[in-house]
Amino acid sequence: MTVETGRGAPWREAPGAGVERVPARPESDDPGGERGVRRRHLARGASWLALPGVLAVAACGAPAAEAPPAAGKLPPAKVRYLHWDRLRDEVYAGVWEQFSQQHPGVQVELNTVTGVYTEKLLAMLVAGDAPDIFALDRAQLDPFVRQGGITELSPLVKRDGAKARWSDLLPTLQAEYTYQGKIMEFPSGPVDVGIYYNKDELTKQGQPLPKEGWTWDDLLRTAQRLTQRDGAATTQWGLGWVNSFYEPWVWGNGGEVFDKPFEATRCLLEEAKATAGLQWYADLVNKHRVAPRPSEYQGFSVWEMFYKAPARFPLVMSGSWRAFPSMKEATFAWDVAPLPRGPAGKDVNITWSGGFCINKASKAIEPAWALLLYMWGPERERETVMQTGANLRANLPNYTTTIKDAEVDKALAKLAQAGIVPPGYGKVFFHALQTSKQRPVVPAGAAEPNKVLNAALTEVFEGQRNAAEAMRSVVPALNAALGPAK
Repeated sequence: MTVETGRGAPWREAPGAGVERVPARPESDDPGGERGVRRRHLARGASWLALPGVLAVAACGAPAAEAPPAAGKLPPAKVRYLHWDRLRDEVYAGVWEQFSQQHPGVQVELNTVTGVYTEKLLAMLVAGDAPDIFALDRAQLDPFVRQGGITELSPLVKRDGAKARWSDLLPTLQAEYTYQGKIMEFPSGPVDVGIYYNKDELTKQGQPLPKEGWTWDDLLRTAQRLTQRDGAATTQWGLGWVNSFYEPWVWGNGGEVFDKPFEATRCLLEEAKATAGLQWYADLVNKHRVAPRPSEYQGFSVWEMFYKAPARFPLVMSGSWRAFPSMKEATFAWDVAPLPRGPAGKDVNITWSGGFCINKASKAIEPAWALLLYMWGPERERETVMQTGANLRANLPNYTTTIKDAEVDKALAKLAQAGIVPPGYGKVFFHALQTSKQRPVVPAGAAEPNKVLNAALTEVFEGQRNAAEAMRSVVPALNAALGPAK
């Protein structure tokens, strides 16, 4: 699930609904546990991998001091591992049990937070009771760096270069987890988006199937022909947003959102190419009426209305992780296409990832670091991708070498033949990562004016204001908060 976290997006996907604002992170509704944390000890035992199914988010860290020499077998230790999403528990448990078979003295304790994640994590760090490893979104990193509870990973990455292969990570990931010149987290696999389409419905309507190189105009024509109405009521929309990222439409028109994806000093959304891209996106909804307005998504799940008959959204913009549940649930032939090319003439997708940090005060830094490399390093990644079509829990690969691997392509083709992934999955999601742009993270100091920007963007997509006027009214205040260029 992707959510609004001060990154500049007016709305993100919410469970069981079309499009609505949701909290910055999905919080557990499981009560109990000290500090609102549910603890679970994982012993040695099973050795299995579950099939991926939902978006995972991760991070990591390491000591700022010179790293100790690498070890073979790890000494006995307990590694406390904190995250907020119970949907990952089962897959992670299987991997941890495999890890413990290699290092019998290492026990992993899973901690799942309830309530407000970042507030509880900060309180745990201040109290000296924080876990060894904890999930942390890049947009949430500022206060934790200032608090001093995250250890710098750079020495460990340098020491264990052959295992970490930092330079082989996608450039977007290297940038995302380097904070003010220091590596502070380790990525758990990126995701990106595409256009899912109902092949049976398009064939029934006599429409050409979306393909590589299709354009904004192709999308509009297809959506117009697919939209069906009974008087004033729309019985089938041509296009639906499940993850309504606006940034690719700005980039596809040759514009930019911020001057830099991280530590931005200027928002560029009031420039002509940017506002024209936003307006084109809004016109799909308000001028051409091929997609609902944000307020019209209430009370139903657009995703369910894609894969459940009768079709109501034959085209849906959504994330790479959606491919796996859909293969099981859809009752018709379907596939995924890349985002269409805009006037700039380039394939532009949007990518982001989560990461895990290591507690600077941890007494188990070496086992924690070894565990993270075991989970998210290149060896397990390649093996897992070839077996299941994704990294752990439907994440895409971290490493360029995996994405370019011809054997991985062959494995994905076999998985497509077996009905585990759609035919276009590898080309649309894996290969797009090489040209995808990083989803921007707005600095914490600009959070309030960024909320105003999000509100203005929602008004644009509701048809209440045009993009140029709306951006002129809010961007200057955001730029004042971002401060002068550094």
